[in-house]
Amino acid sequence: MPWITSILIAAGTSNRMGTSKPLLPWGTQKLIEHQIRTLDEAGADEIIVVLGHLADEVAPYVRGSSKLVTVTNPDYLKGKTSSIKCGILRADSRTTTYMLLAVDQPRTSPMIRELILEHHIKRSLITQPIAKGGKGGHPLLFDITLREDLLAITELNRGVREVLNSHANNINRVPTNSELPLVDINTKDEFERAKGLFHSSRSLSP
Repeated sequence: MPWITSILIAAGTSNRMGTSKPLLPWGTQKLIEHQIRTLDEAGADEIIVVLGHLADEVAPYVRGSSKLVTVTNPDYLKGKTSSIKCGILRADSRTTTYMLLAVDQPRTSPMIRELILEHHIKRSLITQPIAKGGKGGHPLLFDITLREDLLAITELNRGVREVLNSHANNINRVPTNSELPLVDINTKDEFERAKGLFHSSRSLSP
């Protein structure tokens, strides 16, 4: 049986934003709560939330799903790759697919649900959503057979991009006709743009 382990990275220092990105307001929730709900509704079997910077402040908002596992990365200052590996090492032994997403990349449940379906119907090695305009985005889905490749990623080698490049001919690229796969909140301007995009698609929590 397929088992989707979603790894939600919420460990970074949010330097460019100037405030904790997991705790940004998103409708009546915090951004991290929206992400957890989205992954839960999309059908993830396990949601591993990797904390780091301000973990004690963020932890109370890691809630809203019975599928949650929280892990704190003591090496979060070494970069996102250390948090990805931290999540992979904590994954359930039943895992067949890893789905990687950062807390500052808000998505919708229907989009993620479609990616999960595509990944399993086509028995893909890697699945990636393609935004309107043709650029690849997130979340990324990786088959369990790539576990060792993912555990070998480094900041020096551009993280998961190294895995994507190594298996470029085996990526299931799923068109979305949407800008959502590219939404990535690093600045206040990007935050406002993301909220506008979600409002226009009626996807922001009330």
